Amino acid sequence: MTLKTGRNSIIGNTLANIARPRGRKPSRLVDKCCTTTTSHDDQRLKANVPLKAQYLPVDEFTLGGDCLLKECPEGGESRRYAKMRLCPLCGPKLSAFCMIMSVWGVLFLGLLGVFFYVQAVNLFPDLHFEQEEPVEGIVLPLTTAVIEDKYAEKATQCWVAAGLKASDMVGDWIVVKKLGRGGCGAVFEVCTKHGNETKHLAMKVESRDLDHNDQLLRAEAGILKRMQYSKHVPIFVAAGRTAMFNFLLMELLGKSLSELHKVAPHHQFTMATVLKIALQALNALRDLHSIYFIHRDVKPGNFASGLKNVNILYILDFGLSRQFATYDATTKALKLRKPRARASFRGTVAYCSVNVHKHLEQGRHDDLWYLRKNY
Repeated sequence: MTLKTGRNSIIGNTLANIARPRGRKPSRLVDKCCTTTTSHDDQRLKANVPLKAQYLPVDEFTLGGDCLLKECPEGGESRRYAKMRLCPLCGPKLSAFCMIMSVWGVLFLGLLGVFFYVQAVNLFPDLHFEQEEPVEGIVLPLTTAVIEDKYAEKATQCWVAAGLKASDMVGDWIVVKKLGRGGCGAVFEVCTKHGNETKHLAMKVESRDLDHNDQLLRAEAGILKRMQYSKHVPIFVAAGRTAMFNFLLMELLGKSLSELHKVAPHHQFTMATVLKIALQALNALRDLHSIYFIHRDVKPGNFASGLKNVNILYILDFGLSRQFATYDATTKALKLRKPRARASFRGTVAYCSVNVHKHLEQGRHDDLWYLRKNY
């Protein structure tokens, strides 16, 4: 089977459909540089009747392709013909408008490629190089690095001065292992036996050699006791002190959100998990704000799942919490604390709000800012 290129051929009709202006019926193709006419137009040309300008403006293109409409140089007639962008006789010819659109198209495709590359790196982190852990005290701002180094030194001093190690006794509790350390304290897993039952708890300690203003465990124990009505805080067991350290005993919890995020597939939570976390975190902050305290250090490391009930989210570490108002039972009035002209930096650099960087007094909205940056 051979394909002809004449007026009524398949290729001719196809090119005519592509090159025709919008709104016109298919026309027959004349074998001369993609010139398109209809049978009615041919009759008018033979009678030397000028054609009416029924074609699109010069720089407007149709669905089939970008066309440049020009006056025919033969005979001074007002007949027009369309030069296709990929015309086999005339070669590629573009109008200025089409060239500009082509440049913008290349830029758009480039940006689209960068976007999909970033998404691929986030979804498939194994395809990307592994970033090293930031070096403490170097990547942070100078003032913050000094603060973090000071707290790290205090935390080390806390559990080293306490001299706690596995199998040591603290009252009726036996030290099992060290779970970690915070800004001004260390956390140990301890156990105690009641008959045939062994109960595991978490014990947070801080050295008594610290300055009085740096001993935050007593205030944290007070907040924890006042929040026992909330299901989003661990159960308070006991608090006390020895000759070397203060301690706080509470319910042992599961992994923190930061640890769970590291072991999640592709290091990402599902949308359902994110919504559940956000809702329970808001409820936990609501319970804390209801006793007129703000957290000031909301981050994934200070939220943990339950050890038995993994569907419950718990809020931790009230060492940096501050009371923002007092309630007078006599007058039944709420009195807000007067904000300081310059507040000290309290929080974590990666999660804190703009007000913290400006050394402004924090409020309840700053806790929500922390939450927004986390999730």
